[in-house]
Amino acid sequence: MAEDVRIDQVEVAEDLTGAHVLGYDKDYKTKVFPLQDIVRSEKGIAYPNTVPAGDRFAGETWDIDTASYGQTFTGFGNINVPAIVNGKNIANAKFKWNNGAWVLQYEFVPDVNLVDYAKTNEVAPLKKVVSNLSESIVQSNGDTNFVSEDGNIGMILSRYGELIVRYLKGAWTVTSDTVNNVTFAQPPKGYLFVIRDESGNIAFAIKENGDIISTENIAPRLTGYLADIVAYFTYGQSLSVGSGSSPALTTTSEPYILGFTKGPRMEDFDDDPSRFNALIPLVETGNSGNLETPCSTLARSIKKSIEADGITINNTDFRYEILSCGAGYPAAMIQELSKGTSNYQRLLDCITAGRDLSHAAGKTFNFGGLLWMQGEGNIFAQTAEYLTLLRQLFDDINRDAKAITGQKNDVVFVTYQTAMHNAAASGAGAPPRIALALLEASLKWRDTFFGTAMYQLTYQADNVHLPNTETMKVGALAGYVMKKIAIDGVDWKPIHVVSSSYFGNTIELKFHVPHGKLVFDTDQVTNPGNYGFRLFSGTTERTIISVEIVRPDTIRIVASTTVSGGLKVTYAVNGSAGKTGRTEGSRGCLRDNQGDTNKYDINGTLYPLHNWAPIFEYTI
Repeated sequence: MAEDVRIDQVEVAEDLTGAHVLGYDKDYKTKVFPLQDIVRSEKGIAYPNTVPAGDRFAGETWDIDTASYGQTFTGFGNINVPAIVNGKNIANAKFKWNNGAWVLQYEFVPDVNLVDYAKTNEVAPLKKVVSNLSESIVQSNGDTNFVSEDGNIGMILSRYGELIVRYLKGAWTVTSDTVNNVTFAQPPKGYLFVIRDESGNIAFAIKENGDIISTENIAPRLTGYLADIVAYFTYGQSLSVGSGSSPALTTTSEPYILGFTKGPRMEDFDDDPSRFNALIPLVETGNSGNLETPCSTLARSIKKSIEADGITINNTDFRYEILSCGAGYPAAMIQELSKGTSNYQRLLDCITAGRDLSHAAGKTFNFGGLLWMQGEGNIFAQTAEYLTLLRQLFDDINRDAKAITGQKNDVVFVTYQTAMHNAAASGAGAPPRIALALLEASLKWRDTFFGTAMYQLTYQADNVHLPNTETMKVGALAGYVMKKIAIDGVDWKPIHVVSSSYFGNTIELKFHVPHGKLVFDTDQVTNPGNYGFRLFSGTTERTIISVEIVRPDTIRIVASTTVSGGLKVTYAVNGSAGKTGRTEGSRGCLRDNQGDTNKYDINGTLYPLHNWAPIFEYTI
């Protein structure tokens, strides 16, 4: 029988075995509940080293520490908790005990829907926001300081185009023990806008895909000498496999440069099961039509650049071999090279064979980079359309290659810039949309880099394909850039406009110059007029009086009439209908002087590895 006892006189139980609790059930009827059946499903926070104590029960739940995403939780069935799934960030991940096993549950970070910004002339609200910044002062060095009435500097617009936000007294400060300002500068590839400190820690960012993030670190690319054997392949259409480049010139082997059994032009051997029998010294023999592909020169140029650093590759204390092949297919559109096609599978088969043959020899393997040589097959596509397809392809290659090799580093992509748009449609021509798309990708994407322009080369009579020596030049230029980005970790960029100014009838364009200074070369490239520069107001071309280099990184264009903002400058958008190349094609004369000291032996002739300016359009 129950006892009547004051609650403050109830003894504390030392043994809960068989204990019951008095309470209400779901119908609010008084019931007695066994204590052992009363549990909390939420147990706490799970970390990779957490070992859940006690007996498991259905519905038992552990939230997962967000800082541990991407790690394996040994106490929860060795489950790896991803940070990203199918390109989407994970949020609210947890483990739940279900049917005798731990189950991972998670939600995705909600998508952010962005709307187009509508321009407006109503700037009064902005004036109120910055009313404590009373004036702007142009400094002698070209910087513009925005200062408050008491002299505190609020912002500096530097002469290089950077917007630096500094300490505002009584308003806000940057919460950092080591960084006293936040710099708004050109964002890293993959981002539209970034606020970050010098260590790469992000306060706020907008990515290319529209994602808005904060408190993230942009980790540097993993680069260097990453394996005993590293593969650098070519992929694309005919130029990537040397179509038209006969006869083969690279017929003697070089130490530490490898290929597959039959030769580098892999589409010739799709039906030959012996094509992957072994890794052998790479030479340009065995190819259908006795063709010279860019593969040998690509690999040898990488090796030459390594040796220029004073490094001697050997089999003892500096083991590094380069594997190369061409996995593309003549006349292929980008859609025919994308995932799910036989051409894409050929590329994956080459990566897999490289891994298997390396491991069989007791050596490590890595897929370092890919030279992309395609665009002619999509010459009539829109820029945005092509970029969408290219971005998907590069993402697929990177994801699948890493799955095959197990490597942590991302694949890097080096691209040429097609220049044959004048020869499209049997000479009727096309706008240089694909050339501009490839340039845009190299300037904006973190994993994509500009290898070389093409207009400075001599083409075959068909104005599409290259002679053997010109194919070798492409491989040599791309190999030099590939080494810079994949091994040295350089954020390589081509010659391109970084800022402009104008006054009266004069325009000045300031360029990023990869090496040394700007040069107009009218010996290699026939001057098409004004060294390839044109000026447009809408669709109306404006007359240019003169073009000259006035500083090592600056070009001055003088027009016949007063200029204004909104005018478009084009470079190498010209040439004769049906023609491609350095004398009659869409071309320009602008390069740097890197080749004065950096040359590559092309069939007995030292070829200067200058960086030629890409075909571009720029609005001032």
